[in-house]
Amino acid sequence: MVGASQPVILAALLLAQVTLRFDPAGRVEARGVDAAVLQALRGVEWMAPAFSIYLGGAAIPILGDYAVESDRIVFQPRFPFLPGREHRATLDGAALGRLAGVSASGSAGLRFTPAARKSVPPVVTRVSPALAEVPANLLKFYIHFSEPMSRRGIGNHIQLQHEDGSIVEQAFLEMEDGLWDGSSRRLTVFFHPGRIKRGLNFHEESGPPLQAGKRYRLVVSAAESEEGDPMAAAFTHSFQVGGPDRTSPDPRAWTVVAPRAGTRGELKLVSPEPLDEALFARVVAVEDVEGTVEVAGGGREWIFRPESPWKAGVYQVRVGPQLEDLAGNRPGRLFDEPAQEDGKRGEAEGVRLRVVVGR
Repeated sequence: MVGASQPVILAALLLAQVTLRFDPAGRVEARGVDAAVLQALRGVEWMAPAFSIYLGGAAIPILGDYAVESDRIVFQPRFPFLPGREHRATLDGAALGRLAGVSASGSAGLRFTPAARKSVPPVVTRVSPALAEVPANLLKFYIHFSEPMSRRGIGNHIQLQHEDGSIVEQAFLEMEDGLWDGSSRRLTVFFHPGRIKRGLNFHEESGPPLQAGKRYRLVVSAAESEEGDPMAAAFTHSFQVGGPDRTSPDPRAWTVVAPRAGTRGELKLVSPEPLDEALFARVVAVEDVEGTVEVAGGGREWIFRPESPWKAGVYQVRVGPQLEDLAGNRPGRLFDEPAQEDGKRGEAEGVRLRVVVGR
């Protein structure tokens, strides 16, 4: 029996109120645990064997992450549960009590079999830049997928082709498993910088991968999702190549469309040239104002929507020196800017823009 100094009695609670539930979204929940116990368990990273999930009759619990939500303990497996295979979850009251620092008993159990996942082939949803014409010294493409993708050997699934279908050899920087965002849905594909930068041997010997006046195709084929589903068909993006871009982007030349005070209207910055969409979204910010950012217009428009209505006054928009145009040029520095006599190169410059919000 729990002494008077122990305010939490878990034994009857476990038997009568705690239930285990499999969420088809891919996690297991223990519901009905006493609020004081939940509070004591916050921050506990590993709750096995108090709360464990096993595959079939295995003796070793499945790896995963535990979290305490408002009224439940949640287990998220490190890797998805196997569809069509029986799993079991157990909750040991005594062990849970020891983790929470209380006296407890009782148990609960659950057997569940995740449904077979519907196989949906992944697709490329878009590429960026998606312009009909790009500069001959284009630095990179972003490839966006419909779902998280397998990273292994992704470079084998990306090709640059001439208009006749022949492959442009050594067009891209070798990437093997690729450069991905955190969701594994956006892949960054760099053209080989050694072929783009003037003055390098590779550039002089092989020339740039893109030639002005010609047409090319970016082809993505046979890539697989994290679940092992291959693309049903290849994705092709055709584009024309214009002349090289060897001018630095100048934020001071942007058009500023200011909102009105008392509204949650958009603040819009419009660049005369398309910029790197991911960097445009990430390195431009309104100081001391919370809100969301969208890049539109093929990388020419930066749109900010505040969480709260604007107040009349002067605002500062900070543009980081990491901002790049499609050729990798930054404010105050070209991508292939030659070194000075002392071997140093110019530094890119951050810029602040003044925005007046009136009534």
